[in-house]
Amino acid sequence: MQKVKNFIVKEILIVIIMGCVYTNIEMIFRGYTHPSMIIVGGLCGMLAGLINDITPEMKMYKQCILSAIIITFIEYVSGYILNIKLGLNIWDYTNLKFNLNGQISLIFSFAWVFLSYFAIKFDDMLKNDLCRKTMFNNKIN
Repeated sequence: MQKVKNFIVKEILIVIIMGCVYTNIEMIFRGYTHPSMIIVGGLCGMLAGLINDITPEMKMYKQCILSAIIITFIEYVSGYILNIKLGLNIWDYTNLKFNLNGQISLIFSFAWVFLSYFAIKFDDMLKNDLCRKTMFNNKIN
């Protein structure tokens, strides 16, 4: 039971850290962000890292493609809820080619492939360098 609790706490911390990193990237490139992007971006980053944790033998480019597919799905679902249903208008891709309801764009899906690589490596760094020295392990390596 303690292992499950540690796993959940560790992944929640990863979501928060990844979400903060993502919102800072948005601030740099877009000039603004929305608080919900901490959760959406963090969830995407966490899931990219979990792909690597679950299938470490999978080639990195395949992990990045799978991650981009998952991120695009999450982007569509969260966009549908946040932008269409709640009317928050956080992003709008209607002016981009190959968009679906203005919530996802094939252009950004390709970007997620490349950004996933960095999310996977950052997740590894967090889990290997930071988490091993915390309450999640009994000894410091």
